[in-house]
Amino acid sequence: MSLTEIVAVKILFAILFAIIYWMWARSSYQESTAAVGRAVSAAACLLLLVHGWRVQKYRKECVDEMAEQNLRRCDAICLTILTAVSCLIALVGGTFAHIYASAAYLMGWSIVITMIFLAVLRTVLFLLMDKEGV
Repeated sequence: MSLTEIVAVKILFAILFAIIYWMWARSSYQESTAAVGRAVSAAACLLLLVHGWRVQKYRKECVDEMAEQNLRRCDAICLTILTAVSCLIALVGGTFAHIYASAAYLMGWSIVITMIFLAVLRTVLFLLMDKEGV
């Protein structure tokens, strides 16, 4: 069990959340897509339980302090990006909410896409920093 695996699983969580959000945000109802939504939700819950168990197992092993420090740096960078993007989404969404009725729908998808982007960016940054030994 390595810290890289724990960080990389967050991409899968972000993608599963995007699928679940798509199931909730869609306007048409079909029984087949509802069944897919329930299956994806169950898989996400199972993955969350397994991931929690693996994180506990990782914490019992010896900790790589350099990797932990790199992960904190990646989290700080991603938090800064998230703050800027969230402010931009709120500003643009608030501005266009008076003009377009679908601004809330676009804001929701912007947030979900930002989550996926940040999960991938966090993993890539962590891999680069861990490889370079920064």
